[in-house]
Amino acid sequence: MRPKKFDKGKPMYHLFPVEVHEQVVQGFTYGAEKYGESPTGEPNWRKGQGHNPNRLISAAYRHIAEYRKGNKIDPENGLPHLTAAICNLVMLQDLENEKSRIIKDR
Repeated sequence: MRPKKFDKGKPMYHLFPVEVHEQVVQGFTYGAEKYGESPTGEPNWRKGQGHNPNRLISAAYRHIAEYRKGNKIDPENGLPHLTAAICNLVMLQDLENEKSRIIKDR
């Protein structure tokens, strides 16, 4: 008899493709190397212009546009344009999450 598992309602992390996860981490690593790491360990993009939702949206769209034109790889860093778009959307989601935390903490 197999032991019971109570996984219903739990996130299914195994569904997230490992290769995509690695590419996104490479994108964030590139950004940390390009713009400098925060001495506190906090992601560098949480400070300054990276915290502007319109800039993040525009950057994501630019990378998607390049992909749609057939330019799959960003010549600046050798990473896929879709990876850069995903990174921008992750930063945007983090910004939204942070806004929610601030509102809840009031």
